[in-house]
Amino acid sequence: MPSVILSGIFILTLAYLLGAVPFGLLIARTRGIDLRKFGSGNIGATNAMRAVGKPLGILVFLLDAAKGFLPAWAFRQGWMGLPSGAGWALAGGVAAVLGHSFPLWLGFKGGKGVATGCGVWLALSWIAALATLGVFALALAATRYVALASVTAAFSLPLALTLLGAEDWLVVSAAAMAFLIAVRHRGNFVRMAAGVEPKAGGTKP
Repeated sequence: MPSVILSGIFILTLAYLLGAVPFGLLIARTRGIDLRKFGSGNIGATNAMRAVGKPLGILVFLLDAAKGFLPAWAFRQGWMGLPSGAGWALAGGVAAVLGHSFPLWLGFKGGKGVATGCGVWLALSWIAALATLGVFALALAATRYVALASVTAAFSLPLALTLLGAEDWLVVSAAAMAFLIAVRHRGNFVRMAAGVEPKAGGTKP
């Protein structure tokens, strides 16, 4: 058992380091752009899409989502003798989200965790995750604010899990992740209130 726990901790560390890989920053650099000095300064998919275009922005989203999906799925399946189960899967996913949001090598200034969190929940409850993506799409169509759609979708996840009969600790964990995502978007809401937050499509209000 101790060896299993130690291997789990080791993989959690790897999950954090995987989450901390700044795909948006790296991909934007291939176009000579430093995302930290462009637009909102965020290294996530939304700012990347504005900086380098939709195809590469979608690639950033998929890579960031994979950072959350892979460790969560690995623990869920008990790959290579890892401790398995939803608890370990959630822990692996959370480690990746924390790595994405607070990467060690970028001074703990990373992305907002939306895409990575989406990947985590695709591994844990794909039905709830797809329902949340549907909420995101509807909120984005209605408001054209990616930040508002992201936060709305994040807070819809605990409701979706509840309706699906998920265990209470999973619902609470989803709510906590939604709160983190909301806090990470506080700058966006300040810009919305000031009327300077860009809308989807690259336009301003």
